[in-house]
Amino acid sequence: EVLRSLVGSEMCIRDRLLAVMAIESSFHPYVQSQAGAQGLMQVMTDIHAQKYQKYGGKFAAFDPLTNMRVGAAVLQEYIKLKGGSIEQGLLFYLGGDNMLGETDYVAKVLAEQARLDQVAAGIQVSTQP
Repeated sequence: EVLRSLVGSEMCIRDRLLAVMAIESSFHPYVQSQAGAQGLMQVMTDIHAQKYQKYGGKFAAFDPLTNMRVGAAVLQEYIKLKGGSIEQGLLFYLGGDNMLGETDYVAKVLAEQARLDQVAAGIQVSTQP
């Protein structure tokens, strides 16, 4: 229900956000990277502090719903910034233009999204990596 409020009825977008959360944080809402990325979507809180203002400030990064809202907005913004390219938007989400050569991340997110799409379609998938 939460994801539906963020993305509407588009399953591919919902599954993409779930895939990002799976890869970024393994669905742990209170995790913080050494680089300063926080929460489910591993949003760089200092960079996106303004986006957290309407939710009470930077400390809201560890609220799962707020982190999903901000992370989804950031990812959507980056995909748009990169001309609608999901792959380029994901790379930019990973670390800006410095990450242009990093393709493992995109492959992992898209593979996880494909698995989630299969599950949503009722197809049995392996739970082994």
